[in-house]
Amino acid sequence: MTVFELIEKLKKLPPDTRIVVAGYESGFNDIQALKSVLIKLDQKDEWYYGAHEESEIGINAIAILGENHNREEYKLSKTSYVNMPKVTID
Repeated sequence: MTVFELIEKLKKLPPDTRIVVAGYESGFNDIQALKSVLIKLDQKDEWYYGAHEESEIGINAIAILGENHNREEYKLSKTSYVNMPKVTID
């Protein structure tokens, strides 16, 4: 999905609609960060991996990241998505 396609879908929703991402095994998490990544398409076919893989050489993409902010490790973590460099979107 491209930014254009995502925006077109989001335009149809009320502006106060909460956006979430899938949890690790079940449930949903709030979005914590947007991360700029380089990816290679269609690198994995196992069901438990994402299809695309981060790479030093690839195409530009934005990863929408979220994690469970209720867990204790999240509150103490120095490597949490909250502490990652953010993509600035104005």
